[in-house]
Amino acid sequence: MTDTPKLSDAVDPLRGKDQADGLRKIFGDGGSIPTYVIVSSLPPDASVTAGIGVAHLMLREGKRLLFIDEVPLGDRFDQRHFNKVRYDISQALTGTVPLEKVASKVSDRFWFSAGAKLQGLLRKRLTRQPITVPQCVQKSSLEVDLVLAVTQKIDRDVMRLFGGEPRCMLLTSTVPESLKRTLINVRELSVTYTGVPIPIMIVGGETEQQAHQAYELLERKSLEHLQQPLAMMGWVRTADLNAMLDGIAEPDIDETTSFPVGAYRTMSTALTGSE
Repeated sequence: MTDTPKLSDAVDPLRGKDQADGLRKIFGDGGSIPTYVIVSSLPPDASVTAGIGVAHLMLREGKRLLFIDEVPLGDRFDQRHFNKVRYDISQALTGTVPLEKVASKVSDRFWFSAGAKLQGLLRKRLTRQPITVPQCVQKSSLEVDLVLAVTQKIDRDVMRLFGGEPRCMLLTSTVPESLKRTLINVRELSVTYTGVPIPIMIVGGETEQQAHQAYELLERKSLEHLQQPLAMMGWVRTADLNAMLDGIAEPDIDETTSFPVGAYRTMSTALTGSE
């Protein structure tokens, strides 16, 4: 097993630079719209919260972005982060509907699109071969610097739709079902990453030791069966909003997963390699 970075150090955004340099050497920097994907094995609402948090961090840094929400709406309890849209981005990729109608303009620099129908798109019998998301953006009138997507499942077909080599990071909890889904996602990503460490963040668990144990299990399985290394980016203890209000007010909000502000910075760094 390779050496595991200390979790107390991993939350430092500078830790993402070495891995980002490796990704740049393999994937390159030029030409296309940069595409980043958060691949989450967390529950649907927590997955979307992570994606929206990173998106807003990037917006505050002056970026213009298209956010693609691949998490099916029917799987979620909290729909506050979902902008009502009429179409799915898969319809723009097949040329059925222009991207300008598919994406909802949230602000001058923020466009939102649903993407739940990307899964399985390339396995359908289509009259027109889909183009990639970066190609679709470049053909449109949208002025964006990057594409950020959040999904709970990645496969090789979806990777192709994101341009073949999007930069990804994994989110997982410490529970067995989440770890299992994460390993399945690692298997799919290993075809593209081919030995470049895949960044991963552990979310949840009561102790740092539990997070270490979860990461070590994932790393051992990934190296043993796929020869694919992982890169630990940090551990986030989930925060219960009701607990935050304990002793201040009677709980009147639903229990939900939230992230410390620094976690969004760590996720962004894992994806882009920038501070």
